[in-house]
Amino acid sequence: MSKLVGVEHNVALHHSDLRSLDTKILSEIGCSGAVAQEISDHLVDADLSGIHSHGTMRLSQYVVQYQQNLWTPSALPRIFQSRLGSWIVDGQDCHGITAVRVGVRHCVDQALERKSAGIACVGVRNCGHTGRIGVFAEEGAKRGCLTFVIGGGSRVMC
Repeated sequence: MSKLVGVEHNVALHHSDLRSLDTKILSEIGCSGAVAQEISDHLVDADLSGIHSHGTMRLSQYVVQYQQNLWTPSALPRIFQSRLGSWIVDGQDCHGITAVRVGVRHCVDQALERKSAGIACVGVRNCGHTGRIGVFAEEGAKRGCLTFVIGGGSRVMC
């Protein structure tokens, strides 16, 4: 039984075809080829991992959020160090998957530097939905780091 209310029929596509379709849709709304591919890979990998709630079914949400100006497909995250020394990724209104990946990669790089004592932290802000957040912890683990990724909250329009 599907958790999706109203879903009576499923469509089965090979994962490579699904990646191509997702990438095309994301490119059509303004994502660069690399960003469209990154988000598509993330969504399809979530589906292949059995976490459909953060898989391709999210694509329609991302398109609607784009139409509502809740994120900017052409935006890219920027990482900087604050005047107090903390690292921050400013998503600059980009997709959260892109922003968090930049943050995790930077954080793991920092933790692996000899002078860091193996500890690093980075904050990520001003971005859209972050997708399946566990994949980022897995990415850090593959590089030998215990990686905590904590997200939450919602978009509050003031």
